[in-house]
Amino acid sequence: MRAEKKFSLAKKLKLMKEEMKLFTLTLFPYKGKTFVLKAYDEVNAKLDDQIVNTQAMLGSQFMKGKLRNETKSWETKLNNMSELIEEISKCQKTWMYLEPIFASDDIHKQMPTEGAWFRDVDNLWKTTMDAIDNDPGIIDLVERENIKTAFEDSNKKLDRIQKSLNEYLEEKRLIFPRFYFLANEDLLMLLAQTKEPRAVQPHMDKCFEGIYRVMFSDRDEVYGLISAEGEEVELDKRIDVNEGDKKGNVEKWMLEIESIMRRSLKGICKESLLSYHSTPRTTWVRQWPGQIVLAVNSIHWTTDVEIAIKEYGKDGLESYKDKCNKQIDDI
Repeated sequence: MRAEKKFSLAKKLKLMKEEMKLFTLTLFPYKGKTFVLKAYDEVNAKLDDQIVNTQAMLGSQFMKGKLRNETKSWETKLNNMSELIEEISKCQKTWMYLEPIFASDDIHKQMPTEGAWFRDVDNLWKTTMDAIDNDPGIIDLVERENIKTAFEDSNKKLDRIQKSLNEYLEEKRLIFPRFYFLANEDLLMLLAQTKEPRAVQPHMDKCFEGIYRVMFSDRDEVYGLISAEGEEVELDKRIDVNEGDKKGNVEKWMLEIESIMRRSLKGICKESLLSYHSTPRTTWVRQWPGQIVLAVNSIHWTTDVEIAIKEYGKDGLESYKDKCNKQIDDI
């Protein structure tokens, strides 16, 4: 009876080992450069099942001597596989997030230390994926020398890179606070394309509620603003995004856009105010951008209400209400 039970356990252990020898990892191509692992759930489920069965076998009263040592050794190997897959999964997720960012030479120049760390991780990833592509067996992977330690170190580097990236983004946002309206991913992709100033266009309406796009000249000068409705406003000064320290620093020329935008709109408001009373309202409204019309209307309304209250009190407000209603009827 004891011998039969022991034989049964030994047979089961052998079958489990053979099953794992046949178990392979599945890859799919990534950007034509390397591979990434898929079906992590399947791999984890298989390993969990094996670990549970192995622990159940170790709980048997017939598991003794050499067989017990062999089973304990197998349990250790399974745990190593599970831990390795966990490290690879963590690395893959972060590597895929950072890979398009560090594909930019600009990011490497601005973050040379982090760029070197990422190159180390990138080399490990591609080397490991090539090895798995040639031999997809999970047992062969875990038996590679120092493979688990290498991925643990890589994940530490990736954590440091992400921390440095967050600090880098915070510096940019402190210079141009409207970058807080952008998600980290959007801001990183924007900063990774500093050689292409027009890469800012898809993000303009997130930074400025009323601006859909900015107008660029052939010489990379920003000279105007475009609303979502297609209204255009020219700035009173052109902004050369490649001038001085603005070159490659999008936050600096975006800050200048904000400043010159305010100055330009203030100047246009003054012009519009001068023509407010001398031009028929229906004509005046069509002459100016919607934002200017709203601003000038607000200025005049506030001014007229203050005058009405100061000079005539409640009667003045009633009279001004009638005047406003007549203007609406005329329109």
